[in-house]
Amino acid sequence: MLASKDEDFVVLRLPDRFALLWLRCGNAANVVLTAWLEERWTRIAALLEGGERFVEVR
Repeated sequence: MLASKDEDFVVLRLPDRFALLWLRCGNAANVVLTAWLEERWTRIAALLEGGERFVEVR
């Protein structure tokens, strides 16, 4: 899995090689980003475990 905030990966990704977790949170300090992800992680993990190859997180 690749996690990125860069929109270029949405266009350039190779879904047969890796799943993409696209983080749509803007610029944030690591502590803020970690807290933001923790709030959403249960849903993210469920989607990835269910076979999703592209997960956009807002």
